[in-house]
Amino acid sequence: MYYITLVATDDAGKEKIYEAKIWVKEWENFKKVIEFKLFIGDDVPILGGIINVQGINSLVFQDLARFAVQDHNKKENAHLEFVEVLNVKEQVVAGMMYYITLVATDDGYKKIYKTKIWVKEWENFKEVQEFKQIVYATK
Repeated sequence: MYYITLVATDDAGKEKIYEAKIWVKEWENFKKVIEFKLFIGDDVPILGGIINVQGINSLVFQDLARFAVQDHNKKENAHLEFVEVLNVKEQVVAGMMYYITLVATDDGYKKIYKTKIWVKEWENFKEVQEFKQIVYATK
């Protein structure tokens, strides 16, 4: 499932922001638009603006958080284990920048980390830009 936020021009020539959910099964060459709607409200993503994301327990954000933990473990020769996502914010850039606050354990101690992940779906690109601990050990 792909969740896409895009800017399109309406019939009057005014740019509007839309959200789309697209179900893709590449192995079957299957694509279906599940939802396409005007994105309105206080959390309208403006290019460069950072907004809070709902549905932080979705597999997309869980997978991104796990990716960030694995990347950190590889770079730092660490052994963190992902536990849960606490908060997600996103920013429209050349792709999307995700700001994820997560819990991971380190030798049995829970610690809270913030990570920043740059994603460009159309290039199959994701990169951890930042990963830092913000709250120290709790049992």
